[in-house]
Amino acid sequence: MNRLAKIIRTQKSRAILLTLFFILFMAGAARGEAIPKTIGALKLGQLQSGEEARKAISKLHGKKLEFREGYIASYKDGEKTATLWISVYDSDAAAKKELAKMSVKIAEGMKSGKENVFQHFKELSIKGVAVYFVTGMGQAHYFFKKGKRMFWLAVEPSEARQAIRDLLGKIS
Repeated sequence: MNRLAKIIRTQKSRAILLTLFFILFMAGAARGEAIPKTIGALKLGQLQSGEEARKAISKLHGKKLEFREGYIASYKDGEKTATLWISVYDSDAAAKKELAKMSVKIAEGMKSGKENVFQHFKELSIKGVAVYFVTGMGQAHYFFKKGKRMFWLAVEPSEARQAIRDLLGKIS
């Protein structure tokens, strides 16, 4: 009897774990990939997260930003590279507000006549998502938001079109 009880408990445990795994897998699939393993032909190399990423992202802006989580993913294919910065905010509204501030600041900086690292500011619609585009520092830059997440992709110009479309398809 003792052996039978162990078998039943083990089978129930397996069923529960399998069910939980399935639920978590489906939830992840519905959200898309958190950090894509590839973007176009480029493969994920390094990934920073946690406080290290939060500090690095805030340092780029020269001030502390109010986001909850941060990720910095580096991609590579031979000599071609890309970097993806992701900031996760507490709400869709907070991400939208930060994106609006960033796009206005970049556009105004380019119009001011002062030396600016970015050029060719455009607002695009790619796969139904409002995406901002600039060039600078030898790369194409795309920035946009999806829900509570804000993304900035800096990528080699030759890989840009494929990379942004692939990224948008993976993060749904």
